[in-house]
Amino acid sequence: MKKNLIFILFSIIAFNSFAQKRNNIKLIGFGFDTWTSKDNYRGITYTDEFVNSSSRFCYIIGYERLIGSRLSVSGTYNRIFGSNEYEFINEYSSLPEYTPEIIPNQIFYRGLYTSSGYTFGYETKYFFNEFDEDGANSLFIGFNYQNTKFKEELSDVQYEILPASSFNSNYTKPKNYSPRDYSINRLGVKLGVTSTGYLSSELAVGMYLNMPTGFNDVAWQTPVEINPLSFNLTWVFGVPF
Repeated sequence: MKKNLIFILFSIIAFNSFAQKRNNIKLIGFGFDTWTSKDNYRGITYTDEFVNSSSRFCYIIGYERLIGSRLSVSGTYNRIFGSNEYEFINEYSSLPEYTPEIIPNQIFYRGLYTSSGYTFGYETKYFFNEFDEDGANSLFIGFNYQNTKFKEELSDVQYEILPASSFNSNYTKPKNYSPRDYSINRLGVKLGVTSTGYLSSELAVGMYLNMPTGFNDVAWQTPVEINPLSFNLTWVFGVPF
């Protein structure tokens, strides 16, 4: 009799565990992150004003697994918007804040900059309410690590030969620099809320400590200026099961 009761008890527990939605496929999401300057990259004026703000947006996909009654772990992939080619130019015949390389008697004049990037991330969350049959419906605090990888190119670069004046300017022939790869290691914390039914929705705000690597791999300076501390807003939709 006792064996039958124990078997029935474990069967009920197992059934409830399997009935509860423990997995969540994050099909689509959007993020905004202040990892770089919005207004300019090291004093350079872009002919397309959208480039700086577009590189701060990304779309998000991922997978999350609920563990125990209040914890979850997840992996995400973020693709950064704005991976196109943009022209920037030094509008004044003076020493700009940014130059790809220092050349005697020459100052940087113009160039075409191309950048694309993506992020892989790992996250763990603690939920303030226990999971119900739908899954997570609660405020949470999350801790995460991200590795963002970029590929950037600088082409059609010209320098102005000194001395120069408004009546007499002489420019070098366009030149291309070798492509550059660099990455940003990021440690972050965020606060948010998750609601789960037939679909799941997550809204969160957070901040990241950004640690770039790989800037010295090629002999030219990147125009990108990375903020050591950035703030983040994300909104993600998923399918729980």
